Amino acid sequence: DALEAHTGRGVALTHLGQEELGRGGPASAQRLFDDARGAFQRALTIDERNVPAWFNLGLLEFRAGDKAAAARALERAHELE
Repeated sequence: DALEAHTGRGVALTHLGQEELGRGGPASAQRLFDDARGAFQRALTIDERNVPAWFNLGLLEFRAGDKAAAARALERAHELE
């Protein structure tokens, strides 16, 4: 369904962004992280109580360097668990 598709796409894009960072491509990694963020946000628009989307959004924000956003997303995932 759409919820799982958006969450899965976000996870895949996060992994691709992380790999791109490892190869030294910060600009393309940022684009992948932005796309992943959008996928998680679409999943959360469908179901704002989606724990996997909140959790993976938190991991993405941490990898992207926004620790405050990561903490908010991970706290929300924990609250919903």
